[in-house]
Amino acid sequence: MAVWRGRIGGAIAGWDIAVEADAAGIRGRLGGRIWGADLRLEHDAEGRWAGRMGGAIAGRDVEFVADGGRLQGRLGGAVIGADLVLERSGDRVTGRIGGALVGFDVDVAVRPDGSVAGRLGGSLVGYDVRFKPGVSDPLLATAVAAVACWEMVHRRRVASGASS
Repeated sequence: MAVWRGRIGGAIAGWDIAVEADAAGIRGRLGGRIWGADLRLEHDAEGRWAGRMGGAIAGRDVEFVADGGRLQGRLGGAVIGADLVLERSGDRVTGRIGGALVGFDVDVAVRPDGSVAGRLGGSLVGYDVRFKPGVSDPLLATAVAAVACWEMVHRRRVASGASS
C-alpha cells in the first residue's frame, strides 16, 4: 500500500492530502480534521474508480476511469458537478476540471524522484500542488488533487457566502 502525502496551496491558505492507495482503492483525508473531507474510492474489475468525497450528507460522488495515459470522470451529480479530463504525456499531466467557463486547468510535472508538482488553475488565480516522492501513479494522484481542490474551493465559497 502506498501513502501519498501532499499539499494544495500554501502553508496558510492550503490543504493537506494524506491518502493510502493500492489496486483496490484510495482512502484518506483531504484538508484538516475540522475543515476537510474524507475520500474513499474503490477500484472495480472494469477499471472504474468510484466512491465519495466528504460525508454521506455533505459530500459528493466521485467517479472516473483511467485508460492508459488518459483519465475521464465526474465529481458530483449530473446537474451540480464538474467534469474531469486529464492526460499524461511523458513527464507532464495536463487537463481540466469543470467546464469551459467555471473550472480550472491542471498542469503538473512528474519528477524523476517520484514527486509530482505543478499548478491547479492559472498563474494568478490558482493553487500550487505537490506530492512528496513515492506517488505510484501520477495520473491518479493528480486526479485526487484536482477533485480535492475543486471541493475545497467550493466549500470555501459556500462558507463565505453564508457568512455575508
